[in-house]
Amino acid sequence: MDCGSIRSGQSFRKAPIEDQESNHFIIQTKDLLPNGRISYELTPVSTLGEMPKPNVQPGDILILSRGVRFNAGVAWQLPRYATALNMFYIFKPSITELRPEFIAAFLNNPAVQDRLRGFATGVTIPHLKSGDLGSIRIPVPPLEKQQAYVALLETAIQEKELLDRLSSLRQQQLRAAAGFCDI
Repeated sequence: MDCGSIRSGQSFRKAPIEDQESNHFIIQTKDLLPNGRISYELTPVSTLGEMPKPNVQPGDILILSRGVRFNAGVAWQLPRYATALNMFYIFKPSITELRPEFIAAFLNNPAVQDRLRGFATGVTIPHLKSGDLGSIRIPVPPLEKQQAYVALLETAIQEKELLDRLSSLRQQQLRAAAGFCDI
């Protein structure tokens, strides 16, 4: 079953220039967060010369198309004019039986990431062809199961963040305690 369309992000002849006065924003690789979301702190760019074309809507899934990882993230809260760069494929789901967060979580699964890396071509910078990405079969469990999976994943991400924070605080505590010891 065809569950959506895939298109490439926009290429620019010259690097976009950051412009705090602009109301047009670009989505770069750094904006794809580890939690499968797109950052809300996007870079405003000048529209002088080459015009960025808004190509991302809320609910679209951005998938890295180049590099050593092909992570996916869901764009939800976006400024009115947002353009994903050509390092991304933009997947627009066409069926309501699939939640975008579930698709992104599925694509970010280590087994699927291994498969995507196996498709990648190129020696210097591996890249993924849209046809290979389109060949990935996405399971379609009931919406309740998709929501439960996404909730479990978000809880696991929060748990990891808390454990990392606890470890950092424990290291601070140990360094502070060492200051009281005679060495």
